[in-house]
Amino acid sequence: MMIFSSLNEKLKRSQLITVGIAGGIAVIMIMIIGTVIMGSAAHNDTERAIHSVSTLYLDELAGRREQVVANNLQSGIKNLKVALSLMTEDDLSDQEHLQAFQARMKNSIRWIDLPLWTEMESFIHLWGIRPI
Repeated sequence: MMIFSSLNEKLKRSQLITVGIAGGIAVIMIMIIGTVIMGSAAHNDTERAIHSVSTLYLDELAGRREQVVANNLQSGIKNLKVALSLMTEDDLSDQEHLQAFQARMKNSIRWIDLPLWTEMESFIHLWGIRPI
């Protein structure tokens, strides 16, 4: 009987070791799979956060650029209105008077910049008078 008892204990011990090893492998696999799943979820969350921040930044940048363009356009329109308000019918009568008007504007009003003159010459060209 002692032989069976010793054999039975060895068998139980062997089964216990096998179950322990299998349990340890299962725990390790669960930890590895959990780590991979959590890492993937963290990566996806990071990508979404980066996209959100980038979108917000680009929206703010576009809004600021829109404001700058609108301010420049309003300033150009204001300058063009001032220059055109100084223009008389005689200034549009012929090329010589138009050139004299442009010379007066360029020499006397220093705050009118080059883009305004380009706009003004285009506007005058629409009236059918050849720009200088």
